[in-house]
Amino acid sequence: MAATTSYDRHDSYWKLNLPYLKIAEMHDILKNRNYHVAKRLTSDLLRSALRRSEQGHMSYHNCSNDELRRLIQARKIEASPLGLKLPKGELVDILQSEDQRPKFHRFQELPPELRNRIYEYHFASFHQQICAPSQPPITKVSSLLRRETLQLFYHSCVFEIHMRLRREKRTWSKFCGRLRLSLSDRELLFLRCTEAKALGCIKRLNIVADTTFPRTTEVRLHSEQGKVASVVTTSFAPGTEATYQARALIRIRRANVEIRRWFDEVASRQGGRGLQFDDVLMIRTALEKTLL
Repeated sequence: MAATTSYDRHDSYWKLNLPYLKIAEMHDILKNRNYHVAKRLTSDLLRSALRRSEQGHMSYHNCSNDELRRLIQARKIEASPLGLKLPKGELVDILQSEDQRPKFHRFQELPPELRNRIYEYHFASFHQQICAPSQPPITKVSSLLRRETLQLFYHSCVFEIHMRLRREKRTWSKFCGRLRLSLSDRELLFLRCTEAKALGCIKRLNIVADTTFPRTTEVRLHSEQGKVASVVTTSFAPGTEATYQARALIRIRRANVEIRRWFDEVASRQGGRGLQFDDVLMIRTALEKTLL
């Protein structure tokens, strides 16, 4: 249940932000959330309470013993007759332990439209652009959830690919090779390990080319219902000569026309044949022709 430290964070089980806090600070946060805890808790127990509050679990410390017993019975938690006569602290432990094993028995009884809305809200929490072959944990819970969420994940999230300026190595020549926009191992892993069908579902893609002049050039693709909105933007380092900027912007407009034409073709493909690995290579070639 600990958050992963992956760059993209879309594959984190819990996206929790819990830096080191003092006991008094944790008490203040919980008080502001109206999340009741026992007066004397250790730092570890307070941190656990913070996790529970961020995960949306209720606090049981303000409940009476009878209320706790009714919650245990209502949730059909297995407990011996003697178990319901336990002191309050142990009753709280039973409920908190059960909270860590959510079952969602009736989730499949929800209408498909409502389930999709839940998935959309979940994917909307992925604020960072994604460039990793890993898929979020929700797609691995069951075969049903995988069928319902995988395509929506690629449809709704923003993906990003970085291309960096490098010079080709030519061992057979004393002259340096030409400049190329290269994909890192990370980007290649993402493009090659993602199934073609899943890659074709991507509707929002940013391609960022890190060059010397101009400093960066970015291609943004937004495709919905067969219509494509793409734009090529660039930024210049402070102090860049105005004449050079004007020439570079002309080249950028040419690249935009060529890339837009290609994206229109991608959007018009039938049978789920959307974006493919070769399309990214074509965009790289178009950027190289105009920028290098």
